[in-house]
Amino acid sequence: MARASVRPDTTATAVNMRALPVGMALAAQLQCDCGNGASCQPSTGHCVCPPGYQGTRCEKECDQGRFGQSCSQVCECEEGVPCEPLRGRCLCTAGKTGARCDTDCRVNLYGPDCGLSCEW
Repeated sequence: MARASVRPDTTATAVNMRALPVGMALAAQLQCDCGNGASCQPSTGHCVCPPGYQGTRCEKECDQGRFGQSCSQVCECEEGVPCEPLRGRCLCTAGKTGARCDTDCRVNLYGPDCGLSCEW
């Protein structure tokens, strides 16, 4: 897990702090500064990044060729073809299709993932 920056929460009051168990009072005064919908463990200041993100504050997408939780999975695309960082789906360039983007478009089809048809 990445360690996030924490900052004092100016909304915490002395009254509600006394009601907390020892050790929890400081945690209640801290806020995590996580991005991209990451969850936060306020007692430690660690961000738990959602799939597709990495970094101290979950501010970066996975490096190209990687995807998933903690960017731990490897994309299975044709060499040089990018994949999306959440689920690893290959992003086919113009003229290519298929799960790995390794198949040429059929006759009368063109464009990214062969999604367009020729009009005659």
